[in-house]
Amino acid sequence: MGNQFKDRFLFLLLSLFVHLVVLTGYWWGGLWRRFPVSWSYSYTIGLLILMALSIFMPFIASVNTRFYLLMFRFFMGIILAVPTASSPDTFGLMYFLFAFEGFVYLQSWSRPLPGLFSLGISTWLAYLRIPLWGRPPDPVNLRALGLAWTDCLVGAVVGYHLAHLLRVHDQEARLIKELRRTNTYLANTNMNLQDLAAQAELSTMVRERTRVAREIHDTIAYTLTNLISLLDAYRERLQAQGEIISEELDQARPLARDGLADVRAVLRGLRPRSDEGYNGLGNIMRLVEVFRQATGVEVHLSYGDAPQFPGETLEAVFYRAVQEGLTNAFRHGRATQIFVSFCRIREGIELTVRDNGEGATAVTGGFGLLGIRERVEELGGAVTIVTQPGCGFTLRVWLPLPKEGEVNEFSSAGDRGRSEAVSGES
Repeated sequence: MGNQFKDRFLFLLLSLFVHLVVLTGYWWGGLWRRFPVSWSYSYTIGLLILMALSIFMPFIASVNTRFYLLMFRFFMGIILAVPTASSPDTFGLMYFLFAFEGFVYLQSWSRPLPGLFSLGISTWLAYLRIPLWGRPPDPVNLRALGLAWTDCLVGAVVGYHLAHLLRVHDQEARLIKELRRTNTYLANTNMNLQDLAAQAELSTMVRERTRVAREIHDTIAYTLTNLISLLDAYRERLQAQGEIISEELDQARPLARDGLADVRAVLRGLRPRSDEGYNGLGNIMRLVEVFRQATGVEVHLSYGDAPQFPGETLEAVFYRAVQEGLTNAFRHGRATQIFVSFCRIREGIELTVRDNGEGATAVTGGFGLLGIRERVEELGGAVTIVTQPGCGFTLRVWLPLPKEGEVNEFSSAGDRGRSEAVSGES
């Protein structure tokens, strides 16, 4: 939208400049002395009307309306060019503008028409030798006619190349918009598929752990419970009969109770917790959506080729880094666009949070960034900050992916890191 407004503004300035130069050349060049004052005033009014009509050209969406308005202006301009037909170079910039606008504003077959008409009409008027106001027609000035042709051809060439660039730019803008839409759709689809796969794996694991826990409870735990009951009953019977309770019997009872307690502890570990299912890096998508709705800042999120479930510890650090980057971009950088992206690099994952905010000359490092740096360095990662005044702020966080032997260690610390990430503030 910003580029379109800039293009329209530049076209408008060009049109105003051409009309004012032609009008200035007429009066300051002394041409008005060759014609009656009444014609000079009419010429000035007509040229100002042409300039006023040209203001609407960049803002008209309909191609047919553009064509009719341009043709009307063209024939109106030809009437103004009749008195200077023998010296068409004085009107050459208007021919330049008509040829230029033909390629910029019109489409397909109609683009070259204003330029061709300008060449033909200027030549025809020059050799028509129309007598005006009782004075004989001036001889044809071939140099002036050549300059008018040159102006027209230059306008056509410039307009053709500019129109081509505008069409390419529009196509690129449409392709980029479509690519972003497709990328968002693929990212969402990828996240959903990974989520479904992870949930299916978790569901299978939960069912298997539940089955094993149930089997242990129904066999070993049940047997130990019955064994403890029998030992207690036998001990009570011996006491009732006044017999001596053997030392082995007293040792067997606590051992059986300890075994039952251990089995119950194992069962509690096998039984799935209520918060065991998680969404990995998908939580960042919800964080971004909430931030976008709360602040109105445009945020672009791309997961790239990063896995959705790199481990709860890494997820917690990435979540905290994104949270810190979004908050700083909105609060300190006053950004209107933020780009969050992930990619796999050097056996790890790199997070980039980049904004178009005000930037800074130096980064002193608040508690939020300091906390992120400490967490990242504990995991063997690296934090990079790039910023300049007026060039936005970029935060990069790289973390190595855990190896097979480190998975359990990363997962055990995951709940603490995730809680800190969700509740931490900048």
